[in-house]
Amino acid sequence: MSPRSGGGFASALPGPEHRASPPGLPDFIAEVRDALDASGVLTDPVDREAYATPWRGTPGRTPVVVRPATTAAVAEVVRLASRHRVRLIPQGANSGLVEASVPDRYGHMVVLSLERLRSRLEVDVDDRTVIADAGVRLSTLNEALAPHGLSLPIDLGSDPSLGGMVSTNTGGARMIHHGDLRRHLLGLEVVLAEPPGAVLDDLGALRKNNTSPKVSDWFIGAAGRFGIVTAVALEVAAIDRDRATAFLVPADDRAAVTITAALERALGHRLRAVEAMDAQALGLAAGEPGVHNPFGEDAPPPLTLLVEAAETDPAPDRSAEEALVRALAELPGSVLLDALVVPPGDAWGLRHRVSEALARSGTVMGFDLSVRRSRLPELRAALDNDVRPYLPDGASLVEFGHWGDGGLHANLVVPHAATGGRPPHPETIAGLRRRIWAVVAGLGGSWASEHGWGPTNDDALAAHGDPVRIDLLDRIEAMLDPQDILGRPRHP
Repeated sequence: MSPRSGGGFASALPGPEHRASPPGLPDFIAEVRDALDASGVLTDPVDREAYATPWRGTPGRTPVVVRPATTAAVAEVVRLASRHRVRLIPQGANSGLVEASVPDRYGHMVVLSLERLRSRLEVDVDDRTVIADAGVRLSTLNEALAPHGLSLPIDLGSDPSLGGMVSTNTGGARMIHHGDLRRHLLGLEVVLAEPPGAVLDDLGALRKNNTSPKVSDWFIGAAGRFGIVTAVALEVAAIDRDRATAFLVPADDRAAVTITAALERALGHRLRAVEAMDAQALGLAAGEPGVHNPFGEDAPPPLTLLVEAAETDPAPDRSAEEALVRALAELPGSVLLDALVVPPGDAWGLRHRVSEALARSGTVMGFDLSVRRSRLPELRAALDNDVRPYLPDGASLVEFGHWGDGGLHANLVVPHAATGGRPPHPETIAGLRRRIWAVVAGLGGSWASEHGWGPTNDDALAAHGDPVRIDLLDRIEAMLDPQDILGRPRHP
């Protein structure tokens, strides 16, 4: 089957049909005004700008933003888009990092914002489950769960909507223990493009149900290309009430792998997170207001691990801190050069300031990579050998990420002074992307580990993906969106 040009996994460059304004766009806007209330349709350029601007990346343009407040209204918008052949870009909190929730630069794609879809939030304390609308934010959900001693334990540096978390299959800092969003998902409500506006109701919130294959799984990590998630059913967890954190200095990258495995064995279910920061990432974060270098006046080590141990309730025989200190004491000095036990607020305060510090230091191009944990040293070495020598003048590659589950965020940072505030030349970025993709593919890894499926990832999948898998995904998309109206096509 030939690749589809609109939103296919291995799509070709967008053709003229994506560069020209859809003939039905004016009629779509007129009819959607009649279908939604006044606050549900935004046409003012100032109002539209925020919805077309990603948290990080290239801004797009849109002629209109539609903001339905109910599933029925979402379904009507999809029916109108299908009738007039207008492409919709589903958008949650617009906090993603891969430009998948904003339109392209041609200005013909309609942003379908789900931010008003947030009236439903049902907590079943006894069952430890939740049913919530897709526009509900993670912070809002956890505020509602906190009085019951529960939370959705996905720790992020942003505040996404639940629908966006499904569409990117969010992981986060504590994935080594709690898993990604997929592990917590029990069901979905999805508005389909075929038949236009049909609603898949799979919100049973059952942990065990094998009456058929779970079709809800098709929409996890699909970036809104297969259907529009309008509600979620989730399993939630008890809040950790006893936590301890420490900064560790491994002898080298291989020692960091050894330390992680040893802490898993020693701490068992108590181990919550193993994060990593290179010297530049830690140094930048430590320079932020209210944050300090845990190593004092000393220069940050080449690699620092942040580890966390926790219990849902304090253990009668040993606190989380006592367990962590004992586990660290059992590590041989040949792998662990230094260890600093610090309050969790201080530790995570530093870790979560890395992204902000990067953004302030220059233009950032992030690469969201993962390999088997045992191959992280190889990945870092390959980036040193095959990528760093080709960086633009003045640029650096800053690395941090979720070491415990094999994740590494490799961030190309170009100081504003180096380019006068302009981003690097597109051909330079394209060449670096190809180098990084080749490195990751050679290690059997992923170039889209947890930030989601964005437009540029189609290129990587086309170059390095399994052709049988690509064909299957294309056929699923062709079945679910035959008119090609959902999601953003690749960059031209």
